[in-house]
Parts: sequence; structure tokens; C-alpha cells
Amino acid sequence: MRVGIIALLHESNTFLSSPTRWEHFQQDKLLVGEEVREVMGNTHHEVSGFFAGLAEANQAHPEQPIEVVPIFAARAVPFGTITAETYERLLQYLFEQLSAALPLDGLLLAPHGATVSEAYPDADGYWLTRLRETVGNEIPCIATLDPHGNLSTAMVDACDAIIAYRSNPHLDQLQRGREAALLMAATLRGEVQPTMAAALPPMAINIERQFSEQPPCKPLYELANRQLEDENILSNSIMLGFPYSDVQEMGSSIIVVTNNDPELAAERATELGTYLWQHRQEFVGQLAEID
Repeated sequence: MRVGIIALLHESNTFLSSPTRWEHFQQDKLLVGEEVREVMGNTHHEVSGFFAGLAEANQAHPEQPIEVVPIFAARAVPFGTITAETYERLLQYLFEQLSAALPLDGLLLAPHGATVSEAYPDADGYWLTRLRETVGNEIPCIATLDPHGNLSTAMVDACDAIIAYRSNPHLDQLQRGREAALLMAATLRGEVQPTMAAALPPMAINIERQFSEQPPCKPLYELANRQLEDENILSNSIMLGFPYSDVQEMGSSIIVVTNNDPELAAERATELGTYLWQHRQEFVGQLAEID
């Protein structure tokens, strides 16, 4: 079995006047093939978690080895909207590498969730959709997201499972990448069949109220953790949202992944989304005065 790894991450602040260009990715990360493993294989990033989780799965099940196929990884530091030319160039590079890596039995993906290009405001949803169209519906695609992303239905439709970091500040990228990789291994072994649902209440959380270890977010995460006590719930995620991307999808959302139980996924996503909506006044920013 062969599992490919692809990452394309950018947190795009559409209110900045200066756009993100090709050179910004060159200055940070623009990697193909084994460069991905060499540069990102021993970091705190979710891509490192992909490698670690698949290695762990191989150690536990040597009779069903998974070959890890690093394909492409690009990242630029948070900045303005990605120019149309740069985004098209990135995707051309990505899909050239993907084509050379086929056939694959699964894909581990690391979009950001708040990537915006001039041509495609839902830039993550666009490339994930194109990827799904390229590889077809038969192979599992499991992705991680930064909770400072604006979830779209296109992202959900393109993936079998999506797992977001559970901490803000972000301390658990490696763990979430490992979780995604172990879920991929279990899926390929036929032990689970991920099904996913999302809730998208019409609200956005002020960035000042997004600290995961304090109210108002902490009780929401505690409710999410209690849901995970049900063995049929494989994962759940709270997308806090990114208010600095002025896109249609901007806002907070919920993701729940179950083991072949779409009704349970929808029910639990609705439970978390309803909590968020009912407590919406608690998420209004309490900003410091200028003095």
C-alpha cells in the first residue's frame, strides 16, 4: 500500500494590500519528493506527524506495510492574498508531482484552511476538489487543518476525514498529524470506514476569544472531548475561524468523523454547533482599551 503526502499552507490576510508571491514560498518551503521528508520529517509540524504515524502503523502491523510517498510541500508565512499567477504555478507544480507519484492507495493532506488566492477565494477547497477529481473517489483522503481556517463545504466534500489542531496557541500539530496517519492506516486495513459531517453556524469568533484553555472556548472543547468517549466517534474538531480572510466561508464551524455512521456524525456536529450558537454572546471580543 502506498500513501502520498501533500501540504500546501498559507494563512491569507485579505486586508493586507501586499499580495503573497512565488518568492514568499521559496523563502519558506517549496519542497518535492524526498525533500519533504528531509526538511519536515523531524519537526513539530503535522507533516512530521504523518511520517511518525505511518511508521508506528508499520511497526504494529508489519504484515501490511505502508510505503510513504512524500510528494509536495509548500508554505509561506502569513501575508496577503496569493496572486493568481503564484497560485496557478503552485498547483501546476503540485499536480505534476502527484501525477508522477501515482498510483496511490491513500493521501494524507495538509491544507491550512484560510488560504485565499485572487482567482479562488476558497483556495483550499479548490485544490482539494481538483485533487479528488484527479485520484477519484476510491482512495481515502484524510486532511489536517489549522483551526484558524474557514471551513467550506468543498473541503468537506473532497475528504473522507478532516482533523484540526485542538489547541490555540497551536501546540499539537505533530499529534494531529499522527492521528490522521493512524486513521489512514486503520482505514486501509479495513478496520474503520470514516464518515464525516460538518456544522456551520452563522457566526464568527473574535480572535481575542479563541484561547482554547480558557472560557469561553474551554467548555466547548470539554464537550467535544466527552463526545470522543463514544468509540464510534473517530474524531471531532472545532474550527475557530479566521476573521482576517474576507471570504464567503469566513466563520466558525464543527467537524465530526465517525466509523461508518453518518447520522451520528451529523448529530454530534449539530450538538457542538448548537452549543456554539447558544453561547455566542460569550464569544464577543472583550478588547482592551487603547490606554
